[in-house]
Amino acid sequence: MAAAANERTRARMERRQAALAARSHMSPSGPAPDHFRVATWNVMGSPTRATVRTTGWRSRHGILAGDMNVAPTDSDIFHPDAFVGLTHVTVPEREAWAHLLATGLVDVDAARWGAHERRFTWWNHGLNYSRNLGMRIDMIAADPELARRVVTTWIDHVERGAERPSDHAALLADFDLAPHGQ
Repeated sequence: MAAAANERTRARMERRQAALAARSHMSPSGPAPDHFRVATWNVMGSPTRATVRTTGWRSRHGILAGDMNVAPTDSDIFHPDAFVGLTHVTVPEREAWAHLLATGLVDVDAARWGAHERRFTWWNHGLNYSRNLGMRIDMIAADPELARRVVTTWIDHVERGAERPSDHAALLADFDLAPHGQ
Protein backbone atom coordinates (compact mmCIF):
# COMPACT_ATOMS: atom_id res chain seq x y z
CA MET A 1 0.00 0.00 0.00
CA ALA A 2 2.78 2.45 0.98
CA ALA A 3 4.77 1.58 -2.17
CA ALA A 4 1.77 2.40 -4.38
CA ALA A 5 1.25 5.73 -2.58
CA ASN A 6 4.95 6.57 -2.99
CA GLU A 7 4.77 5.71 -6.70
CA ARG A 8 1.72 7.97 -7.17
CA THR A 9 3.52 10.80 -5.35
CA ARG A 10 6.67 10.30 -7.44
CA ALA A 11 4.67 10.31 -10.69
CA ARG A 12 2.75 13.44 -9.63
CA MET A 13 6.04 15.24 -8.80
CA GLU A 14 7.56 14.27 -12.16
CA ARG A 15 4.52 15.71 -14.00
CA ARG A 16 4.79 18.94 -12.02
CA GLN A 17 8.54 19.27 -12.66
CA ALA A 18 8.02 18.71 -16.38
CA ALA A 19 5.46 21.51 -16.34
CA LEU A 20 7.81 24.12 -14.84
CA ALA A 21 10.71 25.99 -16.44
CA ALA A 22 12.81 28.05 -14.04
CA ARG A 23 15.60 30.50 -14.73
CA SER A 24 17.93 32.09 -12.20
CA HIS A 25 19.08 35.57 -13.13
CA MET A 26 21.58 38.09 -11.77
CA SER A 27 21.69 41.48 -13.44
CA PRO A 28 24.96 43.35 -13.33
CA SER A 29 25.37 46.55 -11.39
CA GLY A 30 28.13 49.09 -11.06
CA PRO A 31 29.30 51.91 -8.81
CA ALA A 32 27.65 54.65 -10.90
CA PRO A 33 24.91 54.92 -13.55
CA ASP A 34 27.46 55.53 -16.32
CA HIS A 35 29.45 52.41 -15.41
CA PHE A 36 29.56 49.81 -18.21
CA ARG A 37 27.91 47.13 -16.04
CA VAL A 38 24.83 49.29 -15.49
CA ALA A 39 24.52 49.88 -19.23
CA THR A 40 24.65 46.09 -19.62
CA TRP A 41 21.20 45.81 -17.94
CA ASN A 42 19.49 46.96 -21.12
CA VAL A 43 21.76 44.83 -23.28
CA MET A 44 21.14 41.74 -21.11
CA GLY A 45 17.45 42.48 -20.88
CA SER A 46 16.93 41.87 -24.58
CA PRO A 47 18.38 38.31 -24.63
CA THR A 48 16.56 37.54 -21.38
CA ARG A 49 13.28 38.69 -22.94
CA ALA A 50 14.02 36.53 -25.99
CA THR A 51 14.74 33.54 -23.74
CA VAL A 52 11.43 34.03 -21.95
CA ARG A 53 9.58 34.19 -25.26
CA THR A 54 11.27 31.11 -26.76
CA THR A 55 11.59 28.62 -23.90
CA GLY A 56 8.13 27.17 -24.28
CA TRP A 57 6.78 28.98 -21.25
CA ARG A 58 3.53 29.50 -23.11
CA SER A 59 2.85 25.74 -22.86
CA ARG A 60 4.12 25.34 -19.31
CA HIS A 61 4.79 27.46 -16.26
CA GLY A 62 7.86 29.68 -16.10
CA ILE A 63 9.69 31.51 -13.34
CA LEU A 64 12.51 34.03 -13.60
CA ALA A 65 14.01 34.81 -10.20
CA GLY A 66 17.09 36.44 -8.77
CA ASP A 67 18.97 39.64 -8.10
CA MET A 68 17.67 42.01 -10.75
CA ASN A 69 19.60 44.99 -9.33
CA VAL A 70 16.78 47.39 -10.12
CA ALA A 71 14.24 49.01 -7.80
CA PRO A 72 11.21 49.23 -10.12
CA THR A 73 9.44 52.07 -8.25
CA ASP A 74 10.28 54.70 -5.67
CA SER A 75 8.41 52.54 -3.16
CA ASP A 76 11.12 49.91 -3.64
CA ILE A 77 13.77 52.12 -2.00
CA PHE A 78 13.83 53.54 1.50
CA HIS A 79 13.91 57.17 0.32
CA PRO A 80 13.99 58.34 -3.31
CA ASP A 81 16.05 61.44 -2.48
CA ALA A 82 18.88 59.23 -1.19
CA PHE A 83 19.23 57.59 -4.63
CA VAL A 84 19.26 60.59 -6.96
CA GLY A 85 22.05 60.02 -9.46
CA LEU A 86 22.76 56.47 -8.27
CA THR A 87 22.33 53.01 -9.74
CA HIS A 88 19.29 50.73 -9.34
CA VAL A 89 16.79 53.56 -10.00
CA THR A 90 17.76 55.01 -13.37
CA VAL A 91 15.21 55.30 -16.14
CA PRO A 92 17.04 52.76 -18.38
CA GLU A 93 17.22 50.19 -15.56
CA ARG A 94 13.54 50.60 -14.70
CA GLU A 95 12.58 50.48 -18.39
CA ALA A 96 14.55 47.25 -18.83
CA TRP A 97 12.56 45.66 -15.97
CA ALA A 98 9.29 46.95 -17.41
CA HIS A 99 10.20 45.53 -20.83
CA LEU A 100 10.94 42.18 -19.23
CA LEU A 101 7.51 42.19 -17.57
CA ALA A 102 5.98 43.19 -20.92
CA THR A 103 6.88 39.70 -22.20
CA GLY A 104 3.97 38.53 -20.05
CA LEU A 105 5.73 37.86 -16.76
CA VAL A 106 4.22 39.04 -13.46
CA ASP A 107 6.23 40.36 -10.49
CA VAL A 108 4.60 38.00 -7.98
CA ASP A 109 5.76 39.82 -4.84
CA ALA A 110 4.30 43.13 -6.04
CA ALA A 111 1.17 41.32 -7.25
CA ARG A 112 0.71 39.61 -3.87
CA TRP A 113 1.39 42.57 -1.54
CA GLY A 114 0.83 45.62 -3.75
CA ALA A 115 3.21 47.72 -5.81
CA HIS A 116 3.70 50.28 -3.05
CA GLU A 117 4.38 47.90 -0.14
CA ARG A 118 7.85 48.47 1.28
CA ARG A 119 9.33 44.94 1.26
CA PHE A 120 13.10 45.23 0.98
CA THR A 121 15.50 42.42 0.06
CA TRP A 122 18.82 44.31 0.16
CA TRP A 123 20.52 46.48 2.78
CA ASN A 124 24.01 47.92 2.85
CA HIS A 125 26.11 46.45 5.64
CA GLY A 126 26.03 48.28 8.96
CA LEU A 127 23.03 49.87 10.62
CA ASN A 128 20.93 50.05 7.46
CA TYR A 129 19.34 46.65 8.09
CA SER A 130 18.20 47.44 11.63
CA ARG A 131 16.80 50.76 10.39
CA ASN A 132 15.17 49.12 7.32
CA LEU A 133 17.07 51.43 4.95
CA GLY A 134 16.99 49.03 2.02
CA MET A 135 15.81 48.30 -1.48
CA ARG A 136 13.65 45.67 -3.18
CA ILE A 137 15.96 44.48 -5.94
CA ASP A 138 15.46 40.69 -5.77
CA MET A 139 12.46 39.55 -7.75
CA ILE A 140 10.40 36.53 -8.70
CA ALA A 141 8.55 36.88 -11.99
CA ALA A 142 6.20 34.17 -13.25
CA ASP A 143 3.87 33.55 -16.14
CA PRO A 144 0.34 34.89 -15.52
CA GLU A 145 -1.25 31.49 -14.81
CA LEU A 146 1.40 30.58 -12.27
CA ALA A 147 1.23 34.08 -10.76
CA ARG A 148 -2.48 33.51 -10.12
CA ARG A 149 -1.47 30.45 -8.08
CA VAL A 150 0.77 32.36 -5.65
CA VAL A 151 -0.21 31.52 -2.09
CA THR A 152 2.25 33.97 -0.55
CA THR A 153 5.72 35.44 -0.83
CA TRP A 154 8.07 36.14 2.02
CA ILE A 155 11.55 37.43 2.71
CA ASP A 156 13.83 35.09 4.65
CA HIS A 157 15.68 37.23 7.17
CA VAL A 158 17.46 34.33 8.93
CA GLU A 159 20.70 34.74 6.95
CA ARG A 160 20.91 38.38 8.03
CA GLY A 161 21.62 37.16 11.58
CA ALA A 162 24.77 35.30 10.54
CA GLU A 163 28.24 36.42 11.62
CA ARG A 164 29.07 37.55 8.05
CA PRO A 165 25.66 37.98 6.40
CA SER A 166 24.89 38.62 2.79
CA ASP A 167 23.61 42.07 1.96
CA HIS A 168 20.56 40.32 0.47
CA ALA A 169 17.72 38.39 2.07
CA ALA A 170 16.13 35.69 -0.07
CA LEU A 171 12.73 36.36 -1.58
CA LEU A 172 10.67 33.16 -1.62
CA ALA A 173 7.27 32.25 -3.02
CA ASP A 174 4.76 29.46 -2.45
CA PHE A 175 2.62 28.39 -5.39
CA ASP A 176 -0.42 26.11 -5.35
CA LEU A 177 0.47 23.63 -8.10
CA ALA A 178 -2.26 21.13 -7.34
CA PRO A 179 -4.33 20.35 -10.42
CA HIS A 180 -7.63 22.17 -10.39
CA GLY A 181 -10.25 20.27 -8.41
CA GLN A 182 -7.76 18.54 -6.08
